[in-house]
Amino acid sequence: MRAKNEFGIVVFLDALGARTTDITVSRDYLIKVNSLKDRILLSKQLTGIAMAKTLGGSRSVQWIPARLKIRYFGDSILITYPLPSECSLRRQLYGTFIIINELVFHGLAMGILFRGAVSLGRYLEKQDILLGPAVTDAANWYDRSDMIGVMLTPATSHYLNAVCDLTAGTTVKRRIDLRGKSACSFTSSLGRTGRLIPGELPSWSG
Repeated sequence: MRAKNEFGIVVFLDALGARTTDITVSRDYLIKVNSLKDRILLSKQLTGIAMAKTLGGSRSVQWIPARLKIRYFGDSILITYPLPSECSLRRQLYGTFIIINELVFHGLAMGILFRGAVSLGRYLEKQDILLGPAVTDAANWYDRSDMIGVMLTPATSHYLNAVCDLTAGTTVKRRIDLRGKSACSFTSSLGRTGRLIPGELPSWSG
């Protein structure tokens, strides 16, 4: 079986404080993550339906829930979404950001504090093995921010800002503290709670 050469979105999340030698803490985290997985599975399906009804368009430009893969390992989560050859980049980002926000929101409700990074680029996928520039980019930045939340990597932020308007309902520009330093990046922003709320979909139709 050959590795798939994909271009898409890669998200690396880390649960703060979950890495421990205490088996009781580990068991508690496992229970919470299993509950979180069930919530996110439902959110994927509802997001696909909501976006298709609200934004319309042919299936070729839709955000497809089945494309989104979430891998849980240890105290980390790795998300990938390969982009179709012809698609609305904003729409694919928006659908993926909804799931990221759901993870962070429900994680907070359960006492799990996630931080991480989003990258966009090429990666190789062969079953459960993922390698490539986009994976490396997200892995290099997921633990650098001094905050609870998810940021775009600098390279991804610059690229997306050049090809589309990042302020059109999907992200917010802010200063982020990086281990004592400050840098400008974008974080996903979907309503006050970080959840998909009727009427809060962006006005763009692409």
